[in-house]
Amino acid sequence: MTEQCSWETHHEDPGGAIRIVVRGDVDASVDEALAAVIVATVEQCQVAVLVIDLAQVSFLGAAGIRALLRGRDAAAERGYRYRVVGAHGIAQYVLRVSGVAELLASLAGD
Repeated sequence: MTEQCSWETHHEDPGGAIRIVVRGDVDASVDEALAAVIVATVEQCQVAVLVIDLAQVSFLGAAGIRALLRGRDAAAERGYRYRVVGAHGIAQYVLRVSGVAELLASLAGD
């Protein structure tokens, strides 16, 4: 049984960091919506750092990686720093074997 994907946004400090906490299964059924939330956050908020927190993600598919990379590209276009944190288990494994773990874990934009 899959766990429904959801997310929420936390402003960590004014003009500073925004954390998007993602939960559940990130697969092809939600990748477009997740990418849209990340890109909209980048476009609408003045932030120094955008952090995508995967600590509560139980599954991450290729489509989810695509959404994370789209978010990273959107942040880079605007000169914002972007980082994916908290991946573990299958999500961490998928990031590692796909070759993007280090890319997404580094603070892009520095």
